[in-house]
Amino acid sequence: MPTTDVTVAYVNPPAEGKKRGTIKTTEGVYYGVWADKLSGFQKGKTYTIQYDEEEYNGRMYRSVKSNKGEVGGGSVNGKGGGDDPRRSEDIFVAGVVNNAIHGQGAEGIYALSADMVRHIREIYRAGEPATNKERALSAPDPQAPLNDEIPF
Repeated sequence: MPTTDVTVAYVNPPAEGKKRGTIKTTEGVYYGVWADKLSGFQKGKTYTIQYDEEEYNGRMYRSVKSNKGEVGGGSVNGKGGGDDPRRSEDIFVAGVVNNAIHGQGAEGIYALSADMVRHIREIYRAGEPATNKERALSAPDPQAPLNDEIPF
């Protein structure tokens, strides 16, 4: 199955009564896309896609089979230039938490607290690499008073 990078010029929703829309690339090439997958494409962004080609009545039709993701999208540590810094932070925190849970088994789930997740976010915001599991998951000071205020 062919793979290519495409820059989206237009995202066209399905016509009334149809199940597929299209994306048009900056080169003028159209690809058919199932309606539930169109939200994975945005005008002006470049994506790596896998597609099929079929000839019908002398015309070539292309259909997106999978969207491998945005080319040059944000990285897990937020240094890759993603558009949404909050999403990069969430991905980073989720990765650290996931590693803690899988590294410690069921005990890891119970060991994680809201304060620890806030601590992980602070490390991310400070720009520190947080590759050291012990440092990233170090517990807050147990002698510190518990802050049980609702933040909103």
